[in-house]
Amino acid sequence: EDVEALTDKLASSPYLVASSHSVRTLLTSVRSFSEILLDNIDLAAAERQQFLGIVVDGTEKLTLQVDELLRFITGENLDNLLDSRTPAEEVGDFTERNDNFFDDLDRRAESLRAEIGMETVGLFSRLSEVLRDRFGIEVETSGAGDGNRGGAVMPAVRLEPGPGGAGGRLIVRDDLALPSLRFHLARETGRRAAADLIDTWVGEAELSPASEDLCRDYLAEYFAAAVLMPYDAFLDRARAYRYDVERLSQAFGVSLEQACRRLATLRRPGEEGVRFHFLRIDGAGNVFRRVPG
Repeated sequence: EDVEALTDKLASSPYLVASSHSVRTLLTSVRSFSEILLDNIDLAAAERQQFLGIVVDGTEKLTLQVDELLRFITGENLDNLLDSRTPAEEVGDFTERNDNFFDDLDRRAESLRAEIGMETVGLFSRLSEVLRDRFGIEVETSGAGDGNRGGAVMPAVRLEPGPGGAGGRLIVRDDLALPSLRFHLARETGRRAAADLIDTWVGEAELSPASEDLCRDYLAEYFAAAVLMPYDAFLDRARAYRYDVERLSQAFGVSLEQACRRLATLRRPGEEGVRFHFLRIDGAGNVFRRVPG
C-alpha cells in the first residue's frame, strides 16, 4: 500500500511533470543544434562557434536538470520534493508574498529612464547605447532564418558572451514587433543595472535551485516593465485614461500584454492603482502566466 501511495504521489507530482518537460525541451534543443554542426561541414568559423556555445550551454543546463531529477527519483530529499511546487508556483508565491511590488527595482528603473529620456521614439537605440557603453554588449539584429540550418530557428534573443564572460553580443530577431524589441533590451539591461538588487531578492526568497533562475528572469522583466512604463507616469496616465489598456499601450509604446502586466504591479503604498490580477490562458484553458494583483 505504501508503494502504491508513493507511486500515485509521484505520478501526480507537479515537480516531476515540470522537470520531465524541461529535460525533453533541453534534449530537443541540444540534438537540433548538434545536428546542425554534424550536417553542415561548411559552416563558417563564427557560426560554428556560435552553435557550439548553444550546445554547451544547453548541455550544462540539461546536466543540472537531470541530476536534480535523479535525486528526486532515487529518494534524496524526497519528502521535500514530493510536496514541492513547480518553479513557476514557487516564484508565484514569492511575488504574492511581496504583493507583486519591488520598490527598489521600480526606483532604479525610473532613474535609468530619467537618464535616457522619457520619449518613446528612439528608446530602442538609447537602450542599445546603455548596453554598449556601460556593459560592453553590442546589440545586433538578425533574421529569424539566419540560424535556420537543419531546421533550427533562431531564438528571439541570444546572448553571445565575450572573452571571460565580459561584454559580448546581444542578437535579437528583426522580425519582432518594436514593443518586444524594446522589452528584450530593457530586460537585458535590468539583469546588469539591477543585478545587486535582484541578487538580494533572490537570496531572501529562499527558493529551490531550480526556481532561482526563473525568479531572476521575473525580476529582470519587472525592471524592464518599470523602464518602459515608469511608475508615476504610468499611474497618472492610467487614471486619466480610466485604465483603458489599449490607450495605455499606445501611449507607452508597449504591447497590450505588457500594459496589463504593469497594471498588476501598481502597489506602491499611498500611490496604489486599482488592483488587477493578470492571467494569460491558452486556447485549451491552461493558465501559463499568472501575475497576482
